Amino acid sequence: MSVRNKKLLAELINQPKTTISIGGLGAIAEFDSDSTKACFNENNELKITSAKGAFRLKLNGTESLLAYETLSQEPTAWLWGMMILTKKNLGFAKEQNKLHELGPDTKAINQEDKDSILFDLGVGLSNSSFNIRTKNPGLLRILRSNEGLYIAEGDNNVLDAIIDFSPHRVVTSSIARVEVYQEINRHETPSGPHTHLLPSLLKNRRTHVAGIPVADSQSPQLTLHPENPLFDQFGHLRTFSETVYERFAPLVDSHCVKEFHLEKERLKAAFKKREKAINYAPPMSRLARLAYKVALRQLSHTFKDRSYLDTWLRQARNK
Repeated sequence: MSVRNKKLLAELINQPKTTISIGGLGAIAEFDSDSTKACFNENNELKITSAKGAFRLKLNGTESLLAYETLSQEPTAWLWGMMILTKKNLGFAKEQNKLHELGPDTKAINQEDKDSILFDLGVGLSNSSFNIRTKNPGLLRILRSNEGLYIAEGDNNVLDAIIDFSPHRVVTSSIARVEVYQEINRHETPSGPHTHLLPSLLKNRRTHVAGIPVADSQSPQLTLHPENPLFDQFGHLRTFSETVYERFAPLVDSHCVKEFHLEKERLKAAFKKREKAINYAPPMSRLARLAYKVALRQLSHTFKDRSYLDTWLRQARNK
């Protein structure tokens, strides 16, 4: 990875409202850096620790970046992020699809956790492992007596025990690790570092949501979710912030898939020339159609001529 991209990653991570995630649909860890300033050391490693959790990223030089945008369920909003991709490891999921003991967590971020016992829950994702770490004799007995269990199949007492004992959760990819220390809340998602483990979603073994154009040969190892111009940190809709939009939009342009970028630019050029919406040639591919819809939602907030914009919005609704 270039020095420029490494600097870009550090800047994104250090933005106070950026969330870091590792995992996939049904098993994911999220880490809020809480505006702690961190940088890569001479070994290409960046680390953040807090009372609620810790994060470590170690680059090996083979990674690539992918910026993406997808549609939100809110009709005028969109979601966005920056993924770090590596070459897909086809054998990884086969090795990680059953509950099994890994032994002492010698790669723990904090020294005092290195003698705690790590268990892979076997979620079966091809890009990450979802683990728990404990010294508690009662939880160790339950975990060891259930080795070989596939966590997404049927009812089992392992997940209830994990909630009751609330051990450290440790989610890792080939280049990154999130450790969550705060207790699990049965009723609501806590602020700060936390995890989501939803067995019903694991059956599809999806590493990312539909619409993000990750190549078949690649695998997302870490995702950065910068502040969104239409949602606050709790996911509540708010007034559009042009400042927030302008902060990340150029990075989408420079790091998204070319086809996605070209369609967005084609639509913006049509607006600049005041083309009629009815004369606009519709995008042909699924990705281009997504780009068109995202760009139109963004223009609904940034384009000043409302009467002209409304003709495009009406045309889009009629398609």
